[in-house]
Amino acid sequence: MAVMVGYDQGVACLGGDFLANAFAGAALLVGITLPVFYVASWMVVAVRRRSAGAPRQ
Repeated sequence: MAVMVGYDQGVACLGGDFLANAFAGAALLVGITLPVFYVASWMVVAVRRRSAGAPRQ
């Protein structure tokens, strides 16, 4: 992220609100993927608990 900001401000001289957009994009990705990760993790734990409690054949 620091390299991108440095390039944007120093080399490309674009300025603008690139930094704000970069953080907003990262926050959006975290906001979308974190609930999916929590649900997937919960499902894996539930399946493991269910199979651990099952009688062995």
